Amino acid sequence: MMKFIYAILFLFFASCASSSGIFPAVSTSTSESDVIMPNPISIAIDTANSQILVANSNVDVFFESGSLALLSVDASTPSAPQLSISEIISAPNFATEIAFDGTSAFIPFRESSSTNSSVDIFNRYTISAGDIAASTSLTIAPDPFGIVANGTNLFVVSDDALEIYSYATTFLHTDRIDLTTAEDAELEDSDADHAEDVAIDTINNLAFVSNRGGSLFIVDLSTDAIRQIVSGPTSTRTLLINNRTLYALDGLTTSVWVFNLDELPDPSSTTPEIVDESDFVVTTVNVGNDPNGMALDAANNRLYVANSSDDSISVIDTSSLEEIARVGVGEDDLPATSFNRACDEPIGLALGTFNATQYLFVSCFKTNAILMLNTQGLGVAEVFPNTAI
Repeated sequence: MMKFIYAILFLFFASCASSSGIFPAVSTSTSESDVIMPNPISIAIDTANSQILVANSNVDVFFESGSLALLSVDASTPSAPQLSISEIISAPNFATEIAFDGTSAFIPFRESSSTNSSVDIFNRYTISAGDIAASTSLTIAPDPFGIVANGTNLFVVSDDALEIYSYATTFLHTDRIDLTTAEDAELEDSDADHAEDVAIDTINNLAFVSNRGGSLFIVDLSTDAIRQIVSGPTSTRTLLINNRTLYALDGLTTSVWVFNLDELPDPSSTTPEIVDESDFVVTTVNVGNDPNGMALDAANNRLYVANSSDDSISVIDTSSLEEIARVGVGEDDLPATSFNRACDEPIGLALGTFNATQYLFVSCFKTNAILMLNTQGLGVAEVFPNTAI
């Protein structure tokens, strides 16, 4: 979940576990009565195989490792879809975001230890119907988190760096862009220790890097250097780009900042500089407390935001740029007669259409579950596993 707590929790517990083996192996049972998905954090949609891939980060460190789970989606009755696990495998601790291209899933893992800061890894998995196969593993810069693919390269955000990998089967590391140069230039709020997510502007060949601990970074991919940092939001999380619009989720202001990329000013020098957010911001849209994840339905002008501390989902109309609904998914919001567990701390969001019905899939970080929301009526359709905690 939040990057600040990852290292603290794991550095304490992992050294104990590795030396004494006090934690049990993560469960790989596919029976719903026995399923455990420790701290699910991100979801990838595989509509071709009627399934979703869930990365379980094990941040609470109840097990020796995290896991990856493939969940089959049965939407033959659209009003009552069903989830079931077809496969679950162990995976390194502290899974982060997933980049999925329909065949391969790319996932960074923040598995640092107290004695070796270079053991964080970046894995590639081959995904087919009901099957997860590990194919490649590489070490990566400390504390990776955000990842995005543009068809040619994979971009991975680590603390103080933006790593670039070839999208080819060689999985070759091609570049490392230093994110500390803005701080070296003494620009305010430019510490990159908590850089988190990345979005690519393919038209202008720019990368936008979010930062929980400071300002939003703009990286020029043609020069491999920071060109600007954006004043205004100072605890950005998830980033999305669509049709020349950048959506930046900010935790400090509990809002989505909407930027018009066509209005982004050109830099005045080759050294990092501050760009005023007012030069290209369209508006900000208030959401709930501790927002952490977003999913965009561009065709229907909807943006969904996971409000982790409020146990709710904000629904934003991207035409009017207003919040039009807020759906509660916590214990007080779901009928106990239908659901045995709620969605405590929603964090990862993904949209998928199955049997002509669109669903929003939500990773419930603290209740170790996946929730399905029918986007037509915004009703909760399924919680898996639907067992008592």
